[in-house]
Amino acid sequence: HESDDGEVIFKLPNRLDTPHAKISSWLLQRKPLEKKETFQPNGVQEILLLGTSLNHHHPSDATKLQATNHHHNLRDFEVLEGTTSNFFVIYNNNTIRTSQQGVLFGYVRHLVLIHAPKCGLRLDPRPCCLEDGLNGYWKETFITSSSRLIVPIQEILMPDYRSRRNTKKDGTIDKAQHGKQWKRFWMYEEDTKTIAKWELLLNEIKSHEG
Repeated sequence: HESDDGEVIFKLPNRLDTPHAKISSWLLQRKPLEKKETFQPNGVQEILLLGTSLNHHHPSDATKLQATNHHHNLRDFEVLEGTTSNFFVIYNNNTIRTSQQGVLFGYVRHLVLIHAPKCGLRLDPRPCCLEDGLNGYWKETFITSSSRLIVPIQEILMPDYRSRRNTKKDGTIDKAQHGKQWKRFWMYEEDTKTIAKWELLLNEIKSHEG
């Protein structure tokens, strides 16, 4: 836009406002998340960003989970993507979901959507709701990126903001202990009798895309 003195000012894209844009500023914006004191403790390879299922805000709505970290509140949230990846869920009914809004449309994400039907998976446009994971509907989860292709997720952890260690006597969160308590939200249960769908997808992509 043009300022009062006639100077033309360009507003640079923001990763939070324009999640479809791949911009270098996101590298700096995500740094505070990638600390063991906040959201990436030792052993955690990726941070998953949450949004509200109703209006797809991204991803600051995840902070609302701090005050509402109860099972009956999870229906309000969905997994959008990772800080450096796209996120997929394969459901028990052989449908596959990934967020359709508020995310970067990565190239490998595109390949997964193309090849999923060849692996017996039906595309479901609905969001990856946390409530579904809690209720046992998630069979497999994985992330995708150009450098890693497909990486299966073995376990998803969630900050336990209700922990006594994190909560002061007045009920407020103790920032000094913020993020140090974690609980398991979801865990992959391997079926040794069948090949995992993520592995079928990976082999299908490699055989057709080189």
